[in-house]
Amino acid sequence: ALENRQQSRDKEVESLRMQILDYQVQSDEKTLIAKLHQHIVALQVSEATAITKLAAATSKLQKAEIANMRLEQKLDDKEQALYYARVEGKNRVKHLRQTVQSLRRQFSGALPLAQQEKFSKTMIQLQNDKLKTMEDIQKAQQERQNAENRAVEMEMKLKGIEELVATLKDARGAQKVIEWHVKIEELRLQALKLNRELSRKNEEIKYLKNILSEYEQTISHLEEEIVQQGQFHEERQMAWDKREVELERQLDIYDSQKQNILSTAQKFNEAAGTVPDPSLTLPHQLEQALKIVREKSRTILEMQATCKSVEEKLKEKEVSLWKAEQNIFSRDKVINELRLQLPASSEREKLVAQLDQIDDNTYPHALKIAHQTIANMQARLNQKEEILKKYQHLLAKAREEQEEIAKKHEEDLRVLHQKLDVHVDSSFNKFKQTALELIQKPSLAVPASKHLIRLADLEQTIAE
Repeated sequence: ALENRQQSRDKEVESLRMQILDYQVQSDEKTLIAKLHQHIVALQVSEATAITKLAAATSKLQKAEIANMRLEQKLDDKEQALYYARVEGKNRVKHLRQTVQSLRRQFSGALPLAQQEKFSKTMIQLQNDKLKTMEDIQKAQQERQNAENRAVEMEMKLKGIEELVATLKDARGAQKVIEWHVKIEELRLQALKLNRELSRKNEEIKYLKNILSEYEQTISHLEEEIVQQGQFHEERQMAWDKREVELERQLDIYDSQKQNILSTAQKFNEAAGTVPDPSLTLPHQLEQALKIVREKSRTILEMQATCKSVEEKLKEKEVSLWKAEQNIFSRDKVINELRLQLPASSEREKLVAQLDQIDDNTYPHALKIAHQTIANMQARLNQKEEILKKYQHLLAKAREEQEEIAKKHEEDLRVLHQKLDVHVDSSFNKFKQTALELIQKPSLAVPASKHLIRLADLEQTIAE
């Protein structure tokens, strides 16, 4: 639009030039001036309108640029938010894929919950129907057996009646009676044999029931003992953790005591090097020496008290260590007793062989459960034995560490005692030498009675 206006202005200027030339040719100056004035005014008006339009266009352009910058900034923010959302979505998708894969690996081959519930309901219903049918079958078999027994009984009665009628008709009645007696004796013998076999089977069943009850009691006792042993081991583990914390705290206390002893020894070394000033008079030197000796004796007493307290604590630790060892020995004794209470492997094999020799249709389910329970208990006992061996190894290691710490502490105490004795002897020798040198000086004045009393106190202190 601006270019079109500029072109129109150029055309108007060219037309004005042509008109000016025409007016010059016509030599009508007034008309020419009026027309030129009108054209100039029109051009000024068009120029003012063009300037205002240009200013409005520039302001609009600036506003558009500002709006464009704002939109670009919003676009950048949206793109950044979109990038973050994509990254978060990718992470979530990755996490969900991992979760789905783990769930697929975990529940591979498993059915949905609704189908599982449906199958479980169907299974329960089938089991109930099976139990009902088994009961009906047992009843039918019992009725059939009763009917067969009745039929056999009726046949026997019928045969007996027929034989009786035949015997009555026949002349050999005595021989038939003898045959009947022989058959009756045979039947009685068979009945006695069957009764003995039945009693023997009943005794075997009773014996096996007793064995199963003993196994169940043993298993229950072993389970209780395993639970108790687990609780005992947990308590021992907690006590061991507390013991470790207590030992660490005691080690910190020992370190602080060691630092105190070293600082005291350093002070004692500093004090051991101090001797009375030889420039002072003899009474002042003796008084200063008496103060030094008293300070050193107090330091020695403090060190002795510290050593006694450390020795008492060491004795307490030895007592606690002895108690811990006694607890370990008692626990080992209990474990050995539990092992001895278990049936021997040969006896177990004999019992298993006896159980295998019994009819499989009598108690198959109970025997399988007993075998499985015994195997599970044996596996649990093996696992508990491994855990006990691990705990024993840890306790032995801790005991060795405790013994090493005690030996190190005793060695430190012995070294400190030796250093203390050496420092005491050296300080006493220095003090004795200084006192002898002070006494042997010829230029000193004769001491007064008060000085002699102090000297006697000093000698008594040295003797102590």
